[in-house]
Amino acid sequence: GNSDEGKSTFKLVARLLDSKLNGTGEPRRTALLEWLVEECEDSVSDDVSKFLAMQSSVAAIFSALSGGDVERACCIAADAGYHELSAVIATMSAIGAEKDDLAKMIAESGAMPSISSELDRLTKAIGGKNIFEDGRYRDGSSGLDWRKRLALRALSSSDDHISQLVNDYVNDVKKGTVPAPTPYNGCNCDSVQFKVLRAFSSVDSLKLSDIVQPKGFTTFQNDSSLSFHLAAAIGGAIPFDGASEDVEKVCTSFAAQLLCEEEFAWAVFVLLCVLPGTTPDVCRRRIDSAKSIVVRHYNQGDEGSENSRKFLEEEIGVPTLWFEEALSNQALTVVDYVSHTLKFDPEAALRVLEYKYLPNVFFLSRGQIEELMGTIEGMANARNSVAAGVVRFFKLDEKLRLDPDVSKLDKLLQEHNYLVDFFKSRLSTIGSPPGHYRFYEENEMRVSLPSMLREALSKLSEIRLQLAALAHDANVELKS
Repeated sequence: GNSDEGKSTFKLVARLLDSKLNGTGEPRRTALLEWLVEECEDSVSDDVSKFLAMQSSVAAIFSALSGGDVERACCIAADAGYHELSAVIATMSAIGAEKDDLAKMIAESGAMPSISSELDRLTKAIGGKNIFEDGRYRDGSSGLDWRKRLALRALSSSDDHISQLVNDYVNDVKKGTVPAPTPYNGCNCDSVQFKVLRAFSSVDSLKLSDIVQPKGFTTFQNDSSLSFHLAAAIGGAIPFDGASEDVEKVCTSFAAQLLCEEEFAWAVFVLLCVLPGTTPDVCRRRIDSAKSIVVRHYNQGDEGSENSRKFLEEEIGVPTLWFEEALSNQALTVVDYVSHTLKFDPEAALRVLEYKYLPNVFFLSRGQIEELMGTIEGMANARNSVAAGVVRFFKLDEKLRLDPDVSKLDKLLQEHNYLVDFFKSRLSTIGSPPGHYRFYEENEMRVSLPSMLREALSKLSEIRLQLAALAHDANVELKS
């Protein structure tokens, strides 16, 4: 099945990589054979049982060998009384000259009384006579798929590495003498398993997208998990260029497919996975792409989105500010926009606040003003900010309104004078209001920002009179 092919491909990668790391730096033939034996096990078992039931021991032996299982072939031969044949078959795991005369050894051993067609096929397989099976494939009588043909060739090969073995098979596929390495799902394309073999054997310069794609080896279009993790495993095992356009194409293809399936969190995860050798510029681009997905697709209040946010923040380490930016983009009111935007772009928040909300500040209720002050109080130190000036204005107003301390009138006057100079300066340097911010729910703009600044100066004039009255009652002389 498709999932079985995916799992077995992971096993193939693991075996080849292990033999590569623990050997001479190249994947070994024995690792390939071990995988082929496991891969063909079910099919071989069925064939062996069928031929033994037909009392055709030789055919059963050949079936075991076609799956690369020398041990099983030896056991079947021994059980059938062909002990010399069993001993000869056992030498197939050897490398070198021992393989050259195996057919003659079988004939001279007296292991079998006559040369039957099954024995003829078996002896040629043991002797590594590939041309015999090639002919059977051409006339349609072979019955062996590409894995079994490759297993027979691996058994008879004298090379300890897989490069020549795989290269010869690729060339013979082109000649039409061996089965094409098709996947289990019947797709008219090369199996991902064979693509992995080609990549590990360096037969040709394969790109990552040539080996595995989001729909590379499964008919289950909604399941891209296996193929992505396989791509990651192959990308880590084979030195692909992590900064190449091809690797970028593979990752963005996975992300696009996941977004189509409404799995934005996994799309972000895929984009944040990078191969060794990825350049800082590519990393930055991938991070920006991942962020844009969060900003576009996160929906506060939706249970699925909240679960995705928890996964991305806690498991992947995605910054919380990405979600604040998403909420900023979705804000329906100026206050909501500012409260979220302040956390990642204070300048943009200030600009919208000053032009879209602060002009109404003198028309707000006391409760609304207190709420606003709680939102923008952190901006009190922002350079040349109208919001900072408004905060300081209302703090001065509150001191005079609640319980003015006559001993500190000079300080209050200094604050008053600062605000007068500040608002006059801002009035003279005010720019054009931003025109690209639109909010669905907001109070109608009653006054412009310049009008609000003039109103603030007018109210400061009233505060100056209040300070003068307080000083007169306390018999204190104010310093101008």
